[in-house]
Amino acid sequence: MLAIKAQSQTTGKVTANLLPCRINHDGEVDASDRHWQPTTETDGKDTVHYRGRKMFGKAVNLPESYEGKLLKITNEKVEERQDPMDVDEDGSEADDTEQTFAAVEVSQFDKMMVWSHGTVPESSEDPYVKGVEEWISMAEAIHST
Repeated sequence: MLAIKAQSQTTGKVTANLLPCRINHDGEVDASDRHWQPTTETDGKDTVHYRGRKMFGKAVNLPESYEGKLLKITNEKVEERQDPMDVDEDGSEADDTEQTFAAVEVSQFDKMMVWSHGTVPESSEDPYVKGVEEWISMAEAIHST
């Protein structure tokens, strides 16, 4: 489990990018303008060349009441507590407690760019765009009751 800890200084607002690829690296990178230069073409389409392939982007704005956060997971353990809803079949408290680690806020975002090969990602077809939009509508439905 993770516990989000506020950090006194963040890098401010950024744009999150969802790429249609798998990168087997989860650490920091020295991303320079040489490797990542998104542009808006004359027809209004957002494009970028990444590793020799042209990708098209679609901006997905978060609703006003939502806030995206870029987090960095640390090895810092946070105080363990027993979940009051965690009970064994016989009704007694369960003995298994999960380790909770701190995740610190690095920056915030209110927009995501979803990238796709060949065409602009569409809400009805792209699983990431569709997933974000459906998740937000489901979360709003759950919390409105």
